[in-house]
Amino acid sequence: LEKAKGAASFFLLDEGMDTGPILGQQPFQVSEDDYASDVLEKIKSSIDLVLDSVLPDLRDGVLNVQQQNHENATFLGVRRPQDGEINWKLSSKEVRSLIRATSTPLPGAFTTYQDQKLIVWRAKELKQYTGVPGRIIDIINNKPVVCCENGALLLEEYESELAPDFKIGKALGKHG
Repeated sequence: LEKAKGAASFFLLDEGMDTGPILGQQPFQVSEDDYASDVLEKIKSSIDLVLDSVLPDLRDGVLNVQQQNHENATFLGVRRPQDGEINWKLSSKEVRSLIRATSTPLPGAFTTYQDQKLIVWRAKELKQYTGVPGRIIDIINNKPVVCCENGALLLEEYESELAPDFKIGKALGKHG
């Protein structure tokens, strides 16, 4: 499996958004099992490494910069709260990716169950299940298994105002 790449980057400010010359950069790998908190820890470690290499030169008044290759740049669009809403018609891999990417300390991926908001913090893919997307197909240790378009997810950690009474056959999401 190919791992995603990230990097902690320090650059000079210019008129663009993150477009200035790079002072220092430390790449890191993001695995398919990393949650947002894992990536933040990797960012913090990478920041420490970049600062260790950049600060001595800055202290001595030396500015070593490298122009960015803007053809390789990526840009992050505006994120809105509704972007965290789970679409159960996606594959279990895609839904789990959303959950991982928005997990603590971020706001979390969410759905509804019996007109109540349910924030999902962690989930595990279960390929042996198939059924109607968004429907609870099993309950394992009081945790629901919810079908996606391809596979299902065991909702390992979630949060809601009231303790949900999950029932097999009930649906999650806007139409649940």
